[in-house]
Amino acid sequence: MASNSPRTLFKSLSALPIALALLSALSCSQPPAMVSSNRTGASKDAKPDMKDQVSDEDQKSSDGDETDDKDKEEDKTDDKETDKEKETEKVPDPILMDPAKEPEKSKFVPCVDQTDKCHPHVFVMADEPLHKILLVNLDDPSKDWDLDVPGGARDLQLIGDNKVLVGTLDGPGGYHEVDLTTGKILKSVTGFGGVQAVQRLANGNTLVMGSGLDGGRGMVVLEVDGNKKILSKKEFPNVRDGRMVRQTKAGTFLMGTSTGQTDADVMLEMSSDNKELHRYPVNSWPAHFALRAPNGDTVVATGHGKTIRIFDKDSKMKKEIGGPSTPDAAAVNPNYSGHFFILPNGNYILTNWQGHEKNLGAKGRQIVEYNAEGKLVWWWKQDAKRISAVHSILVLDNLDLSKPYSDANGVLEILK
Repeated sequence: MASNSPRTLFKSLSALPIALALLSALSCSQPPAMVSSNRTGASKDAKPDMKDQVSDEDQKSSDGDETDDKDKEEDKTDDKETDKEKETEKVPDPILMDPAKEPEKSKFVPCVDQTDKCHPHVFVMADEPLHKILLVNLDDPSKDWDLDVPGGARDLQLIGDNKVLVGTLDGPGGYHEVDLTTGKILKSVTGFGGVQAVQRLANGNTLVMGSGLDGGRGMVVLEVDGNKKILSKKEFPNVRDGRMVRQTKAGTFLMGTSTGQTDADVMLEMSSDNKELHRYPVNSWPAHFALRAPNGDTVVATGHGKTIRIFDKDSKMKKEIGGPSTPDAAAVNPNYSGHFFILPNGNYILTNWQGHEKNLGAKGRQIVEYNAEGKLVWWWKQDAKRISAVHSILVLDNLDLSKPYSDANGVLEILK
């Protein structure tokens, strides 16, 4: 056992303050400050690490800061998520629109200018002495064709489905339906007699017209169906030796009559019940063909009179076009004003028939164009090896050949 030596006593005395300090600390209501576990070898004079000494207010403040930090973090998270959502939201690709295109111009717009493009380019004709019809395409001659019609042909009309109606003395007498591309006959309805004119109606029936048809007196108009059945018959006993006949939009008939006397050669407008409504003198034999123009005038081809005469609604002559007195008469060689065609610009395409012989192709200009004032503005020099004497024409430019047309109102209109 060790004795109480001075060294031992000193050790005991030196430990006394520490013990007293501990006792004093135990007697306080406030717990002693905690010594940081992160610090070693701290002396008794060392102050507590302020980072380690946390008061209630500091704790509350710290809790608040932590909450704020959490809120900020949450806000940042929300912002990031929103940004991600925005990033993930796919912006729709722009819709690429084709540049605006101008509406395609119709191929079937009537040519109403007084320019070269409005002169005939494609037309069908009937050659009387050679007994044939022809298609002429001035822009593409490879599309031309000729069709022999042994009985001859006089009248022409577009009837739709790319076909032309041809009045003929074949059979004897009736009509053919001809394909405009091939020049082939698709259908024939004949056996009526001396047919001078034909006209397809909106109901699909056909007017077949000529002197003495079906045993009738004078000029006879038959309405027939596609099976040759006669549906109606109209007789005009006082109209004799006429040529082409047209039913107007009003249902009346324009037909020439002749007695062989100059003052008796006239174009008549007759009602369907044989009443004379108007009389248009031509002073030459025969009154070949007439149309009622859109303005109400009546245009008459005078046959051997060699002109076109235009009459007003009161049957008074307003103008005479063409003939031997015109400046170009030497080149044109006016001989007989036959069938004519009114263009959309108001000009007249006239056939200048040269006679019955088969070798007349070198004579004159057989297709001529006059404007409304009567000036010669165009002509076509026919091929003498192909043509002898033209007396009917149908201009096809700017027309929808799938549809039927009628000249009952002068200028061609789609038949309805």
